[in-house]
Amino acid sequence: MSENDAQARLTKLEERLAFLEQNYEQLNSVVLEQQTELEKLRRELTASREQVQRLSDSLGEDLPHERPPHY
Repeated sequence: MSENDAQARLTKLEERLAFLEQNYEQLNSVVLEQQTELEKLRRELTASREQVQRLSDSLGEDLPHERPPHY
């Protein structure tokens, strides 16, 4: 293998490494955004469940479990 071939292979490997590093950073950014969104959605879901539970508790168990007439 000549020195030119070795240099060309090294350059190609460096290019591929730079490409992979760039992709890694982009993917990492997306994952962090998704994690933030997931945490927000979990908080909203917890708040919604608590609100439904409070409403259910305030209405009591006296409500019939029948479909309304418009069904």
